[in-house]
Amino acid sequence: MEFRLPHGQLKLILSILWSRYLLAIILAIFFYFLVPFPALIKEVLLLIFFCPMSFLHMIQAVELGNDRAVAGLVISLSMFVSLVLMSLVVIIL
Repeated sequence: MEFRLPHGQLKLILSILWSRYLLAIILAIFFYFLVPFPALIKEVLLLIFFCPMSFLHMIQAVELGNDRAVAGLVISLSMFVSLVLMSLVVIIL
């Protein structure tokens, strides 16, 4: 894991993480309150929504012409954010 902040890319990195976890929160609320699944399935889905990004996203990002450093930092940061959010989901449920 490497935490070198690419020059001038902080806003992009924060917007990627913000949009990813905002979508996860919206999906979690939708599935938890509106979908008639058993409680165990709902809990598993909530954990899946907050999982960190896969390192396979790095390959896809590079193939699509994105900056390697930005993709690597976003994936690394998503591990820490997801660890906290997944722990909160387990504690709350």
